[in-house]
Amino acid sequence: MRKFLCLIKKENIIATKNIQSYILILLIPIISIIVNIFMSQSIRQTIYIAIIENSDNSIISIFESLNDDDSNQEFIFINYTTLNLAIDDLINNKNSLIVEESDSKNVIIHYIDNRQDSNIASQYIINKLQLYISQDLMKNHSEEVYNLQIKQPYIIKTNNVIDNSDIDNSELNFMVYFALMWIIVLTPFSNSCNQIQQEKSCKSLFYLYKLPYKKTTILLAKQTAVIVQSVLSLIILILISKIFGITQIANTVNGFAYILLSIICISSLGFFFGLVINNYTLNTLITLILTLPNILVTGINTTTKVDFLLKIMPSYHISEVIRKILLRQTISFENLVYICAFTIIFYVISILIFSKKEPIKLCGRI
Repeated sequence: MRKFLCLIKKENIIATKNIQSYILILLIPIISIIVNIFMSQSIRQTIYIAIIENSDNSIISIFESLNDDDSNQEFIFINYTTLNLAIDDLINNKNSLIVEESDSKNVIIHYIDNRQDSNIASQYIINKLQLYISQDLMKNHSEEVYNLQIKQPYIIKTNNVIDNSDIDNSELNFMVYFALMWIIVLTPFSNSCNQIQQEKSCKSLFYLYKLPYKKTTILLAKQTAVIVQSVLSLIILILISKIFGITQIANTVNGFAYILLSIICISSLGFFFGLVINNYTLNTLITLILTLPNILVTGINTTTKVDFLLKIMPSYHISEVIRKILLRQTISFENLVYICAFTIIFYVISILIFSKKEPIKLCGRI
C-alpha cells in the first residue's frame, strides 16, 4: 500500500508542478458558471407590442399598470395610427404583436403563430386582459360574481402548501451541465492521455518498467491520481456554484457514485489512447471528437441522424447519466451497463498493452 501511495503522490506532484495548466482547465467551467449567472440575471428579452386605439379609453395604461417588472421579458408598447403600418412592421420583425381596440368593448389581437416572440406577447396580453377583467368584475360587480360562483359546478381554489425552494427546475441548465461535463468527461480523458504521453516524451516510461511493481499497480495509481484531481475540481466547482446561488449542480452530491464510475470509465479510455497513439495533436483531436459532440447533443436534448454512432461512445452514456443526475431523474440501467462494460474492456486492454509491449515500442518516435 505504501508503494501504491508513493506512485499516486508522484503523479500528483507532476500535476501540481504544471499548476498553470490545471488552473486553465478549471477556468473553463468557472467561466460557464459566471456566464450562466450573467445570462439569468442581466439579460432580458425586449418585446415590442403595437397598440391601435380607436376609443377614448387608453388600453396602454391598463397593461402598464399590470406590468410585471420581475419577468424575463420587457414589454414596450408603441402607438400606431393605422393597422396596415403595424402589420408591415409585424412582418418585418419590428414588433411582435398588434393589439387593436376596435371599439370600447372589442379587442383584436394580431400575431404570427410560428414566431416565439409573437406567441409570448400574445399570452402576455391575454393574461393581462383576463386579470384586468376579473379585477374590474370584483370591484364593480362583486354581487353578480358571487351569485355566479354559487351556481358554478366547481370552484377552484389554490393552496400553496408545498415548499419548492429545494426543488430544481425541470429544465436542464446547459451552462451548468457543460461545466460539469468538462470536469467529469473532458478533463479526466485529457489528463489520463497526457500522463502516458509525458512518460513517453520524457522517456521516464523506461524507469517505470524497471520498478518492482506490477504493471496493474502502476496503471491503477495513475488512474487514482486522475480521479483525485477530478474530484477536487468538482468540489471547487460545487463550492463556487453554492457561493453564486446555483443549486442544480448540488444534485451531483447525491449521484457521486455514478460520477466516480464515469471518471473511472473515461480515464480508462484515455489511458488506452495514450498507450496506442504517440502524437499529442492526434490525441487532442481524439479527445475533442469523443467528448464534445455528445456533450452538446445531450445537453440540448435533441436527436440527430448520427445518434447511433454517438451511442457507441462511452461519453454518450456518461452524458446521459450526468444529465439525469442534474434533473433528479432515475438513472437508466442500460447506461450503467454500457459504462461498466466500456470500463472493463478498455482497462483490460490498457493493462495488456502496458504489460506485454516493450517500452521502446510504446514510445515509438515521440
